[in-house]
Amino acid sequence: MNCHGTSLVINKQGLLLRGKPGSGKSDLALRLIHQGATLIADDQTEVIAKDKTLIATCPKPLEGKLEVRGIGILDVPFVKKHPLHILIDLVNWQNIERLPEKKTEQLEGVTCSFYELDPFELSVLDKIKKIISL
Repeated sequence: MNCHGTSLVINKQGLLLRGKPGSGKSDLALRLIHQGATLIADDQTEVIAKDKTLIATCPKPLEGKLEVRGIGILDVPFVKKHPLHILIDLVNWQNIERLPEKKTEQLEGVTCSFYELDPFELSVLDKIKKIISL
């Protein structure tokens, strides 16, 4: 399954950032990479379910490429594949519940933790670090 999303590895946890074009997926990925994350795929992530685990990969022509608005295509360190654990939808802060219940979502029949975050909030990197530690 091809997902319109950017996937990364942070502290051995696979994240899939999803959102509309221009929602901040690559911008947030650049900031996360600067903090030590590793790219799996930018903008288009191939996701397969194998043995009740989601595996994220990148289409070959896009491997190690990160599109940064206003700069262009950057070459960044990447991994070819990694299990996905966390789904994050990027939305405007006004559309995020203040005190949400713990949420999960099924993708390809596999249940993952699910969160909604605003990629442009100053605290978004700290929020992602907290999510990973839960």
